[in-house]
Amino acid sequence: MKRRNIGVAALLALLSLHACGCSRQRFPELTARPLGLLGVWEGASSVVVADLEHVRGIGSQKITKPPWPSLPKMIHVYWCAGELKVYATVKGNIGPGRRRFLWTQTASGCDLRADHGSGFDRDSGPMTRVWFVRQEGDYLRPVVDAGGPLCLTFNFKWSVKSGENPSEHFARLLLTPLAVASTPVEYAQRFFSFASPACSIMGKGECIGEIKALAAMGVPYLRREACEFLASEFHEECSAAPTSPR
Repeated sequence: MKRRNIGVAALLALLSLHACGCSRQRFPELTARPLGLLGVWEGASSVVVADLEHVRGIGSQKITKPPWPSLPKMIHVYWCAGELKVYATVKGNIGPGRRRFLWTQTASGCDLRADHGSGFDRDSGPMTRVWFVRQEGDYLRPVVDAGGPLCLTFNFKWSVKSGENPSEHFARLLLTPLAVASTPVEYAQRFFSFASPACSIMGKGECIGEIKALAAMGVPYLRREACEFLASEFHEECSAAPTSPR
């Protein structure tokens, strides 16, 4: 799949190798890879719908030899813990309940809203947060500590119909502009990052149909991105004339 640049923030997040502890507490081994949404979906042993509660800081590590590409200066990584209150499973076998969650940030305070690239975009209104996790000892952990999102925020409440596959529901939300963005134009700016995992989940035939429908919404910028995706990934052409926005 075609990938967009992960951006400066993700590169700066690649701070987790060669770390030396600045407290006596032992932390898990840190991981860093530049992964997009498709990468964390594929790398997660479980993907869950959950709320993060009881957040607290538990220590920090000092980075003395940050690897390329990152800033050539000493930086701290802050360790945070909380509870994921799991409501539903999208992928994997984690059932409803509370699970301990451990992650790192490059800013103190353990406020994920201030951590650009975490996926924790806002904290008000109806929403669903889908978390990409793996089990490590007694904790759930992100797929990577640096380089990929921890979660994805949807603008709708999670609601899977009886008999509907949760993974396919997740994929359809990724291809619903107002589920993940404020406007179709804003959605188009991240189109490839949403379409790539959606197509990986739902399969070529259904995905092509969904993206052709998006191209036909009558939003020029969205049409351009959708048509470019179809051409580059599936060698498919868009329909000749777009319809009115739906």
